[in-house]
Amino acid sequence: MPAGASPTTPLLGRSMDLLWLYRRAAAAAEPGTRVVLDEGAQTLSALVADLRATTDAAQPQWRQVPARWRRQVQCRATAGAMRAAANPRRAWLHTLGRRDAALLGAFEAAAARARPGTARLIDRQLPRLQELYLDMYQLVGRAT
Repeated sequence: MPAGASPTTPLLGRSMDLLWLYRRAAAAAEPGTRVVLDEGAQTLSALVADLRATTDAAQPQWRQVPARWRRQVQCRATAGAMRAAANPRRAWLHTLGRRDAALLGAFEAAAARARPGTARLIDRQLPRLQELYLDMYQLVGRAT
């Protein structure tokens, strides 16, 4: 991690990417699924706001979110692949489920190796992510 970078910066970038995907999936979803995806997006939006607040305090604005062009390309490629999938609804849910699990794992790993103050901040976010993961797990189970 670069000098002066907050330990939450990589988590912020991944959370923002997942939030973007949730919003894209909600726009393409059926009304019932859209409600659940919109709730997930709201949860991620609150999480991003909390992480941004700590990142803002830890470093200058120009360093808050590192260049993310590679992840942005991946997000857009994912959206394109979802449109081309045989069952786009199912593909979106499976993709979001995998990304939810990966984000939860990244937060758990970051909490395990972070300093006590940062670990407490990350630990406060874990229940939100676990709830999000469980919601998506149930949606994926119904879609298969």
